[in-house]
Order: sequence, then C-alpha cells, then structure tokens
Amino acid sequence: MARILPCLFLVLLAVSPFLASPSHPLNLKKHHGAMCDVCKALVDGGEKVGDDDLDAWLDVNIGTLCWTMLLPLHHECEEELKKVKKELKKDIENKEAPEKACKDVDLC
Repeated sequence: MARILPCLFLVLLAVSPFLASPSHPLNLKKHHGAMCDVCKALVDGGEKVGDDDLDAWLDVNIGTLCWTMLLPLHHECEEELKKVKKELKKDIENKEAPEKACKDVDLC
C-alpha cells in the first residue's frame, strides 16, 4: 500500500498535462464563441448607424446586447467587448463583415 500511493501520484503527475490541455487546442475563441452572436449584432448595428457618434452608440449597445446573455456571462461579455471596442469600431468604419470583424478579435 505504501508503494502504490507514490506510484499513483507519479502516474497522475505524468498524465496531468494531457488532461489539462484543451480538447481542441486550435479553438482559440474566447469563451468558446459564446459571445459571437452578440458581437455580430453589435457590428451589424454599428454599420447601420454609420459614423455619427459611433463611440456612444457602441457604449450603450454593448451593455444592452450583453444583457441578452445568461446572468453569469453578461458582465464578462461587457468586459470583453469593451476591450475590443476600438478594433470593432475600426472594422465597422472599414465596412468589414460582422463575421470577419468578430473573428479578428477572437469572439467567433
């Protein structure tokens, strides 16, 4: 019994990197793409608004659109979208497709 526990510990230690690594390491989307639809709706709406006070529109609608998510995620949604707001604004001004704009910031 005294030898089994150290051996078991060593086996678990050797296997832990494989258990801790993601099943799809190439899937680098933040929150596994849970915010993709919100991001695309934000970009799509921003393109309809145009350049007229886009910053204020983005600030208001980031909060509004994130409230459509489940309670635990809506604060994270707001934080993530506020982090990438400048990049999204640039993509909106450059008339990028919503899917591409959100992929560029790893939300889709």
